[in-house]
Amino acid sequence: MIIILFIFVFVGLSNGANQKIPLQGRKGQWQLLLNNTGVVGMHMALTYENTVIMFDQTEAGQSRYKLRKRFNGTMCKTNQHDLTDSTCFAHSVEYDISSNRIRPLRLDTDPWCSSGSFLSNGTLLQTGGFHQGAKRVRYYRPCGGNHHQCDWIQSKKSLSDER
Repeated sequence: MIIILFIFVFVGLSNGANQKIPLQGRKGQWQLLLNNTGVVGMHMALTYENTVIMFDQTEAGQSRYKLRKRFNGTMCKTNQHDLTDSTCFAHSVEYDISSNRIRPLRLDTDPWCSSGSFLSNGTLLQTGGFHQGAKRVRYYRPCGGNHHQCDWIQSKKSLSDER
C-alpha cells in the first residue's frame, strides 16, 4: 500500500520569460498526512476541488476497502471466494486534502496501462487499460461537497482499438 507524503518545495516562480524568481529564505518540509491510502497509487491526479484521485489495476487483489457489489452488480459476501475476488474491492480512492480523509471509488474495468487527461471542465478522462478495460473510456468529475455522489463513470461507447 502507498504512504501519502506531500512535500512543499519553494524553488521559485516564473516571470513568464522562463526565468525563475527565487523565493529567498523559504524552505520546504515533509509532512506525513496518512500512513496508508488503502490502494496502490499507480495513477494520481490532483483535482480542482483539492482532492487527489488515486487508482491501480483492478486485478491487484484485495485493497483496504471492500465493496458491497461486484462490477456486474452481484453482492459481495464474506465467503472465501469473495475475499479473494478483486472485483469485491475498491481499486481507486479520492483523498480530500482539507479533511485528510479517503473515500473508496468503484472502477468497473481495469485501467492498467491507461492514459489520462483533464477536460476543460475539470473532469478526469482515462482511456484504455488492460483486458476488458483496453477499449474503455472512464470519467471522474469532482463534485465539491457532494463527495458521496462522485464516482467513476464508464462511457457506453468504446475506443475503436485497444489503447
